[in-house]
Amino acid sequence: MAIAGLILSILGIVGIGGFFVPFMGIATFICSLVGLILGAMAMKKGKSGIATAALVIGIIGVVLNVPSVICGICVYVAASEIVNQVTAVATLLVI
Repeated sequence: MAIAGLILSILGIVGIGGFFVPFMGIATFICSLVGLILGAMAMKKGKSGIATAALVIGIIGVVLNVPSVICGICVYVAASEIVNQVTAVATLLVI
């Protein structure tokens, strides 16, 4: 469990900047969160360096992914608003 937690935590850190890719920010947030949970479960079974690393990197990943997820949501909302405005203008031009 500790190794899986470490791998998922690292994947969560690596993909932080990919909020502009659809669902990338959410996927990296989930990876970091699952890595954090697996690291905590491994720490309960027995303290090891890998479990500690998974826990620490998972915490860092979750904290750093929150702004990435927020930016991704903002980009999605802004893009959908632009599409709605363009559709409204195109409808007016046709009429």
